[in-house]
Amino acid sequence: MQSFEPGSLKYMKAKGLNTRLIQLIDGDGVDMKTGAVTFAVPSDRPYDWTKAGDKRFLTS
Repeated sequence: MQSFEPGSLKYMKAKGLNTRLIQLIDGDGVDMKTGAVTFAVPSDRPYDWTKAGDKRFLTS
């Protein structure tokens, strides 16, 4: 099961889903010098984090 939202993955696992869970991320680009994925609004964090007021950001 794949999802951009960690909350939906946690919910499905709690309901008994017994399969591999994969959190997808969406970057806005790539730093061509380092190869690191870059993140900018709105791709800087999962939407359920924003909705919940969670201040974490994705890091490369």
